[in-house]
Amino acid sequence: MSEADPAAVARGLDAQIEVLSGKRSQGIELIGWKIGLNVPAVQRQLGLERPVIGHLTTASVIEDGSIHSLEGGVRVGVEPGVAIHLGPEAKIAGLGPAIEIVDLDPAIAELEPILAGNVFHRGVVLGQPVSGVRPGALADLTATVSRNGAVEQQAAFSETGTAPDEIVQIVTERLALVGDEPREGQVVIAGSLTPIVFVEPGDEVEIDLGPLGNLRLRVI
Repeated sequence: MSEADPAAVARGLDAQIEVLSGKRSQGIELIGWKIGLNVPAVQRQLGLERPVIGHLTTASVIEDGSIHSLEGGVRVGVEPGVAIHLGPEAKIAGLGPAIEIVDLDPAIAELEPILAGNVFHRGVVLGQPVSGVRPGALADLTATVSRNGAVEQQAAFSETGTAPDEIVQIVTERLALVGDEPREGQVVIAGSLTPIVFVEPGDEVEIDLGPLGNLRLRVI
């Protein structure tokens, strides 16, 4: 990776892992990782060549079809993505749907604090891996985000997605900066397939990932 300030990435990830360690000391469990800042224009603005990562824990898991409070949020939105479930030797064992809930705080605009703050992560809805859907099948997938019954965003994986093998490699390289690696049983959400859909109290959101299925969420 040839980045403008690779040391800033390492420092930001070190700070993020320190925060994660504090969570784990309280009994919160690490369940995996997320790809963040996967939009090329944003990467250029921050001096990045590739996406960065954040972490997923049991504290941020939201059940499919449940209600999520926006209390304390600044600018909350949802992003649809592919969830990569890792098997032995951190190889891809299955694919499923995911919704990431993010909170974009405009006051946090520099790379290091973005990384330290877990790349705007607020929550995640995870569906079960779908049997028989292999990475090559994603080329025909279209992601659709609907809010209150109306389509808000739609994009083809072939235009906005990244191959799961490449996603796992990005996570591997980023974790190597902090002396870690992806592990069996973890899940990786592979970055948003559409622009963010911002939400307000009372909204009902549904994502449709074709062969990977649908997920729903209501916010109050």
